[in-house]
Amino acid sequence: METSLYNPQILILAGPVLLLLVALLARYIGNRKNPRASRSRFGEDHSQAITEMGNRTRQEAQRKERERLAETTPNLGH
Repeated sequence: METSLYNPQILILAGPVLLLLVALLARYIGNRKNPRASRSRFGEDHSQAITEMGNRTRQEAQRKERERLAETTPNLGH
């Protein structure tokens, strides 16, 4: 088998891989700029609100898990 870079099989395999890498890089760069754009668009409190919402969501999930465990765990001392 020929190992030249101009081998059609290598080009056929490398093409989609390169396209995927370019797409991932473009998405990474786009997402990296997004917080700055949202801050300028929605104000300084936007990031804080998003953080608080994430914390609230996490706390709510933890509370539901504790309730679920309390329902399924027998009370040993009562």
